[in-house]
Amino acid sequence: MKICFLSIFPDLVFSVFNGLSITKRATKKKLVWFDVINIRDFAFDKHKQADDYAYGIGKGMILKFDVLLKALDHAKKGFVDPYIILPSPRGEVLNKRMITDLSKMNELIFICPNYEGVDNRILRFINEEISIGDYVISSGELASFVILESILRFKFSDDPLVRKENLLDDSFNYMGMDFLLEPLQYTRPREVKVNNNVVKVEKLLYSGDHDQIEDFLLMEALEMTIFRKPHLFRLFMNRYSEKLDKKILYNAFMNSIVPT
Repeated sequence: MKICFLSIFPDLVFSVFNGLSITKRATKKKLVWFDVINIRDFAFDKHKQADDYAYGIGKGMILKFDVLLKALDHAKKGFVDPYIILPSPRGEVLNKRMITDLSKMNELIFICPNYEGVDNRILRFINEEISIGDYVISSGELASFVILESILRFKFSDDPLVRKENLLDDSFNYMGMDFLLEPLQYTRPREVKVNNNVVKVEKLLYSGDHDQIEDFLLMEALEMTIFRKPHLFRLFMNRYSEKLDKKILYNAFMNSIVPT
């Protein structure tokens, strides 16, 4: 997979890329080719100005269309048919369907907006705007990495780079079932004293009874999804209601209403 970032902060991009284990290992194994283009290198003035004030009553700086387009045209020369992504709050919120589709792409270019965004004329030269949620961050670089990391985890799920069983039992795909959150998780020590109280791990989890443990964790996953993400639970039920143990489902539903 070939990936290119267009950014006015190339050092930040390299720092994050080399700091993420999945991107670092993917590059080392030659599964990913990665480059960063400094948008400022394509500015038309000696001060390398890549942004300017927006027309009208808007406040703040946006990336200049002419500079951005020149940088994008240069980036595309190293690609055959790149899919060009702009992180933007106007886009569809990233989800598993989108990640699945994007993982099939072999060439990706990310345009990283900063400050107040980009001159909207660039939109006719991209393929998709993608949102990572209904909130604001100042760095398009970090938003791009959220998108990229999710794509790589899915794309290389059959590679030792991402152990398949870890992906299978990840949030939104627990026990191989889509739309299901992970259950709560615990590790050693089994008991910790806090303010004269002993906080314990559920005894069943270290009992060695794998069938009961699996049922308990499934119930907790269902309970968590019902309580925290009811919209995902509706999608889950549409697909898996006939396959579920009704007792486990009933207990999860009751616990989500009256937490134990």
